[in-house]
Amino acid sequence: MISIVIPVYNEARIVREAAVELCRKLDELGWRYELILAENGSRDGTLRILEELAAGVPGVRWLHEEEPNYGRALKRGILEARGKIVICDEIDLCDTEFYQRALPLLEQGADLVVGSKAMKGANDARRPGSGGPIRTASRHSSASGWSTSPAPASSTATSSPASS
Repeated sequence: MISIVIPVYNEARIVREAAVELCRKLDELGWRYELILAENGSRDGTLRILEELAAGVPGVRWLHEEEPNYGRALKRGILEARGKIVICDEIDLCDTEFYQRALPLLEQGADLVVGSKAMKGANDARRPGSGGPIRTASRHSSASGWSTSPAPASSTATSSPASS
């Protein structure tokens, strides 16, 4: 099973649609998953929507932190995840194509795969109505240091093999 952890804060405007769409895409892929929405101190109705989502959408659960604290919400989501693989994402991204490119890197022995909008070649095109980021991919893994190899367009993936 895969766990997807998404911290949310005052996301009442987009959380329902984004979560349902993410679950639809994951279902189409045939993945066993849980979606953990880690709410942290929202004051805009996000909590009520998360309760409704968890009651009505299989695989969705939510956590609540009283105070706005992204790091604490993310950490708690990771610690409570039940999946063998944990994906951390943002509610306004939910890039399943990136997930599909990242999973093989993990299967090849990477301990961690990171998508980065700051990496050379990446382009975070998020703005209202943009449809989200455009990403490029790189894979880093070399016993003697970092190396970069060409990767599929529209995803940024970085991996480093476990130390032996």
